Amino acid sequence: SSSFNGLNASLTRQARQGLLIQAQYMLAKATDNNAGNGEGSQLMISSCPACDQGPADFDIRHSFSANAVMQRGGWTLASVVTARTGRPVNVTVSHVGPDGSGDGQRPNLVPGATAIPAAQTPQRYFDITAFAAPAAGSSGNVPRNFLRGPGAFQIDAMLSRSVVLAGAKRVELRVEIFNVLNRAQYGNPSVNISSPLTFGVLTPLNSGPTGTGTARSIQFASRLRF
Repeated sequence: SSSFNGLNASLTRQARQGLLIQAQYMLAKATDNNAGNGEGSQLMISSCPACDQGPADFDIRHSFSANAVMQRGGWTLASVVTARTGRPVNVTVSHVGPDGSGDGQRPNLVPGATAIPAAQTPQRYFDITAFAAPAAGSSGNVPRNFLRGPGAFQIDAMLSRSVVLAGAKRVELRVEIFNVLNRAQYGNPSVNISSPLTFGVLTPLNSGPTGTGTARSIQFASRLRF
C-alpha cells in the first residue's frame, strides 16, 4: 500500500541579453506501509502492515533547485542551487515483539517528552530520553519514520573564459567550485535506542563524490577547441 502526491512548480526565463534562469520547486508526500516495497525493513508486527503505515523512506516534503547562466563577451558565469528538507528517520529498539520477531521493533514515546532538543547539535540531533523500551512481548507506540534527518543546501558555481586563437581555434579556461559556502552536509543519524552512544549522532559528514555534498572543492580546467 503506497501513495504519492505532489505539486511541481517551475519557472523559466529564456535566454535574453545573455541571461538564462530556471527554477523548480516540489511539494510532495510519499507514504507506504513498508510491505514489499524493497525498502529493506521488516514490519514491526508481521500480521499488521497498517501498523507500519507512515512516510516512505524516500519521502522529501520540500525540494528546490535553480540554475542561472550569464554570458557576456566570451565570459560565462553559471550557478546551481539545490535545497531539500530532511528524509524520514525510523527510531528502533533491540527488542522482541509480541509475534516473536526482533526485527523492525520501535520503542515507546515517553509521555510529555520531545525528541527534538532545544538546541540541536551534530552530536545530539535527537534526544534519547524521549524514548523507552516497551514491556517484554509488546510493541512500541512510536510510529514508523517518526523523525526527520537534516536537510541539505548547496551552491555550486562556474566561471569560464573563451579566447579565440586563430580561425576556428579557441581555448576555454574554466574554474568550478562545488559547495561554495563549504556547508557541512550530514546524513541521517543512528536511531537505535539500544545503542545510546551513537543515538542521534549525525554521520557521515560531507560524504560522496565531488559535487554531491563534499566539503568545498575547486577544480581548474582548460579546453582547446579546433
